[in-house]
Amino acid sequence: MVAESKHTYSLVLDKEILDESEQEYPRYRRQYSGLARILILASLVSNAFLAGYIAYTSWQPGSSSTFSILGDSPAYPVRYFQTSNYSTGGDEQEINMRWDDIIAQHGVVALDHTWAAGQGLSPALSLPSDDTKGVYLIDVYHSLHCLQEIRRSYHQLWDFYLHPSNKQDASFFPPGHYSHCFDYILRSMVCNPSDHLFGLLEIERVGDAQDRQCRDWRVLRDWASANSACDPNDTENLNPVHLDLPNLCHGKDDFIPHGINTEDL
Repeated sequence: MVAESKHTYSLVLDKEILDESEQEYPRYRRQYSGLARILILASLVSNAFLAGYIAYTSWQPGSSSTFSILGDSPAYPVRYFQTSNYSTGGDEQEINMRWDDIIAQHGVVALDHTWAAGQGLSPALSLPSDDTKGVYLIDVYHSLHCLQEIRRSYHQLWDFYLHPSNKQDASFFPPGHYSHCFDYILRSMVCNPSDHLFGLLEIERVGDAQDRQCRDWRVLRDWASANSACDPNDTENLNPVHLDLPNLCHGKDDFIPHGINTEDL
């Protein structure tokens, strides 16, 4: 069952409405000038904090670990479709709820320091209530977190642009966080490029109803569950990467379809 969405979204409206909004936009330019200054200031503060954090942690040695959670798990064919339950394959509100249901925090894990060192992993901050374990974030879950936030903010910004007089609850990260997310996703794609060749069927229809080779997401999900950074003793939310989910104790599911059954996608 799809849970009730906790965010507000709006549809990207048709060209006629967009054209009307373009004509009216100058009236609201001054309205956003103050907001722009605030966002710029927030970005500077955020970037300064990130620079300080990087400098503070720069003593930690780099990592050349070859450890892989998926290991030799085989790839299998999954048929790709242009539309899905996460794009235009259903009601817009239900699509938003599916995106909101994804728990990117599932990828926050706690690993024994000695074991991690033996695998060649970089040192990590200790679990707040257990200094024998370090806190790690599985790469792809970090990208999912970024993707969720970018998508949510995209819909909210469109609504503000088209209906600037509307009042609604909205929350945004500092601009520097979005810059980090764009950079992180870019580097992840370049580091692990998908080289599957999709046939061009027509303009804006690439790869529809064609197969791609996929790894078994369930292996990743179950490993993360078994090594979860769930910390019931962290009553003060001291874990620095709790990502708005106190204690990271949400259960064994990340609510991401594993892809074997194509109707789930």
